Amino acid sequence: MTDPQLSHIPFIERASYPARPGNRVRPLIDGEPAFRRICEAVEAARRSVWVTVAFIRPDFLMPDGRGTFFDVLDGAIARGLDVRVLFWRPNPEATYVGAGTTFPGAKDDRDFLERRKSRLRIRWDRTHGAFCQHQKSWLIDAGESSETAFVGGININPHAMVSPGHEGGGGFHDAYVEIAGPSATDVHHNFVQRWNEASERSTNDGAWGHDGRDDLAFPERLAQAQGASLVQIQRNIHAGLYRDDRPSLAAPPFPIRTDSGWPSTGSAPA
Repeated sequence: MTDPQLSHIPFIERASYPARPGNRVRPLIDGEPAFRRICEAVEAARRSVWVTVAFIRPDFLMPDGRGTFFDVLDGAIARGLDVRVLFWRPNPEATYVGAGTTFPGAKDDRDFLERRKSRLRIRWDRTHGAFCQHQKSWLIDAGESSETAFVGGININPHAMVSPGHEGGGGFHDAYVEIAGPSATDVHHNFVQRWNEASERSTNDGAWGHDGRDDLAFPERLAQAQGASLVQIQRNIHAGLYRDDRPSLAAPPFPIRTDSGWPSTGSAPA
């Protein structure tokens, strides 16, 4: 029999975001179904697509012939959407990062964007020392009634293109979670906080598609209830990376400039 004390994981009490009821939650297991559903959401988006990226390989192809990550997002721009991406820029101390596994905004990356005539709005963001900006999230229609968030652990890597049952690709088994409801507003808040204070935004090579002053407004209203699930968005942020610690809507204050909440290995909503 299962020990009832082991069947419940308590919510974190000291964190940026509270546990919120009223969410619709859909688990997406393995890369093929997860990225298929994300692409469907991008294609149905009405206003915006905002993405945080940790690791990405240029040879990654989305399911069903949709092309690369950049093809999907440039297609959204062509439809008139506001498309923004936060890419991790590793520090020199991150010696574990292999060549071609990130998109750090180096000259080759910028030449690639120029050849594409890409109109993506991009900011690059470092973290502390050898740590990783490990967030992997997609936010569709931020602040709209159709607001939907995807958070999880699947990198944009060919090894992750796995069908259910661990078929195909490189066998990397991982997951995303689709969230609609009040907790999606916390993913919105996280993106705005990081975008507005991305470490490289004011450097010569720290932004693309805008002048580095294209800041975002924080959410003004909590998303309406969409389901019956209680959800808490959690993240690890190294203290001092960001200074604007205004809380999310209907959330208690959290001093992010001085307190990461608990020991950090980088920055990852989950």
